[in-house]
Order: sequence, then C-alpha cells, then structure tokens
Amino acid sequence: MSNDYLKEKLIKCKGVSFDEVNIDELDDITKINFSKKTNSNEKIIDFIKSAKNPYMFKCNGRKIKIAFSNNDEIAENKLKDTVNKIYK
Repeated sequence: MSNDYLKEKLIKCKGVSFDEVNIDELDDITKINFSKKTNSNEKIIDFIKSAKNPYMFKCNGRKIKIAFSNNDEIAENKLKDTVNKIYK
C-alpha cells in the first residue's frame, strides 16, 4: 500500500459520522492484527492498514471514535499512545 492510499484512507475514514456506522460493521479493537515487534511509526502504519477504519472500532460491545482537539497535541502522538496502551 502506498502512502497516498493510506492518506486517502485516513481522510475518508475521518469524515465518517459516528451515527451512520453500524456497530456490526466495525472491527473489534482486540482482533485488529498488527505487528507488536516494530517501532511506533511502523505500528501506526500497520494499524492503519489493518483496520477498516482506524478512527472507529468497537471495544467491549461499544462504538468508539477517536477524535483530536485542535490544540498543540499531535494526532500521531495520541494515536501512538492509544495503540500502545491497548497493546502493551
């Protein structure tokens, strides 16, 4: 997968409304497979490739959408933190 494809996927997925997604169509976060032996950047890329929508998934039967506020925090760092907390 090219970087352009991944960027397009992120843009498309980010715009998906929480209300328009059926929970049964979302990936269960515990079942998204990606390498746990790579560095943080590779983990993120692998997660983006593996997830249907890297911004939305289900966890314990609930819909989850990751969003970032417009402040000094970098989205990449927040996504890294989230992935690392879930997959220690």
